[in-house]
Amino acid sequence: TVLVTQRVDTVGEMSCNPSIGGIGKGHLVREIDALGGIMGEAIDASCVHFRMLNRRKGPAVWGPRGQADRDLYKIAVQDLL
Repeated sequence: TVLVTQRVDTVGEMSCNPSIGGIGKGHLVREIDALGGIMGEAIDASCVHFRMLNRRKGPAVWGPRGQADRDLYKIAVQDLL
């Protein structure tokens, strides 16, 4: 696997909304994890708040979401790489 970036120090940088998971992105994170990606491991290492979304609906639409500390997430990604 090859990682191409213009600046190594920005790998793992998050947007202003540092959450990972939910209905749509949560599915993507599980697929990345199944292919050997580190996104799930990095959010586990930097998560400051965890919530299961759509709990009032059926389990088919539940979506786990983790709110990350942006600095800890960046450090976790760079350490895992």
